[in-house]
Amino acid sequence: MGVDRLPSGSYRARLMVDGQTYTATFPTQGEADEWLVVTRGRAIEARAARGLTVEHYVHRWLDSFIDDADGIERFRHDVEQSIVPVLGSRPLADIATAEVTALLEQVRVTASPAAAR
Repeated sequence: MGVDRLPSGSYRARLMVDGQTYTATFPTQGEADEWLVVTRGRAIEARAARGLTVEHYVHRWLDSFIDDADGIERFRHDVEQSIVPVLGSRPLADIATAEVTALLEQVRVTASPAAAR
């Protein structure tokens, strides 16, 4: 894998990560080299995300707030009551946008629009 020059003069970049092959063609070798770096990074990031659960992610997100941030305790409460019980144990990478939308609609109806926000 790597970058090779095609008979047309273009450059083909190929990469394999976790058995998945990625291929793209570019007009310059520099663009092909850059694509390899970016694509490898995204593939590795996706691999890491597959092991990250929603609960772990939301707790890291909440912990990134400044301790006295306005509403942090309300955020914590809403997360623990609405998100963690429903999606908490699932890998973050497996959550579909439609599931999040449905959960937010349920929270809006059963709790409040403010909690959903």
